Order: sequence, then structure tokens, then C-alpha cells
Amino acid sequence: ADFAEYYASMQQYDNAFEVIDFALSIHPENTEVLVIKAHILIDLDKIDEAKDIASSIPESYDRDVKMLKAELLILDKKLEEADALIQGIMSLDENDDEDNFLDIAYLYTDADLPEQALPWFEKAFKANPENDEIRMSLAECYGECKQIDKGAQLYNQLLDKDPYSVKSWFDLGR
Repeated sequence: ADFAEYYASMQQYDNAFEVIDFALSIHPENTEVLVIKAHILIDLDKIDEAKDIASSIPESYDRDVKMLKAELLILDKKLEEADALIQGIMSLDENDDEDNFLDIAYLYTDADLPEQALPWFEKAFKANPENDEIRMSLAECYGECKQIDKGAQLYNQLLDKDPYSVKSWFDLGR
């Protein structure tokens, strides 16, 4: 699974699929490998194939499987169903942390739905207000949601910490 993710991150999809096929030959129906394969197919815009894999995964209770299914629902613009699935994931105490909030926020931003991402970025920032990467993502999302003053305030906070940050100056100007 780690090798497949590595190859996918390098956009070496043939190698990623070769590793996935090998892993599945040893461990058929391995949830982690199947989820990674579905995510790679999504990256390649092969949504129907990703849906087939998602529906074939036997462990429907697994968090990563639920997140994959939520992503597919978001891509299909079935936002109410996706939100219900996400709320179910987040109802479990172990999923109530900044990383999970960010995972959900990025599902929405990847689908060009900043309004749906915004509350999740806000939760992540509230969970870890010292994290400047989250602050930057939240500021960008505020800008995309036309909440310019809130975004500018966060960019100014970033510039207070690093006044020579070209990216922060550029994004503030934007």
C-alpha cells in the first residue's frame, strides 16, 4: 500500500497499479490496497471504476472506506448523502480531530465546493490555532467564499509571524 501511494504521488501510475495488482494477488480484497486503488482511479478521472471498487470492498465500516464513498458522493454532487455519511464518521470520538476535519475539508475543496469545506477548515483551525498551514488554508477558503475580511485577518496574522513571506503577501493581495 505504501509503495502504491508513493508511485501515485510521483504520478507513476503504471508502477502504482503494478504494485497494487501484486499486493492483491497476495492479499485479495485487502481494504487498504483497494481504497488506494480507488483513489488513484479518481485522480485519473476514472470515477466509474472507482465506484465499482468502492462497492466491492467488504469492510463497509472502515473509516477509509466511508471517506472514499463520501468522496464519490461529493463528486456525483450528492451532497446530502455525503454529508450524512461524513456526519456518521465524525460521530465517533476517535474521528474528532484536526486531521479528520482537514480530510473532509479537502474532499470538498477538491470538488470545488469551498462553502462546504469552510466549516471543516474552521473546526480544524479551532482544534489547532497555532498551525499556520491550517491558518493559510482557512484564509484561502474564506477568500473563495467571498469572506474577504476574515481571510485578510488570517493572512495578516501570518505576515506578523513572517513578514517576508511572498506567498502570504501575494495571497493577501489576491
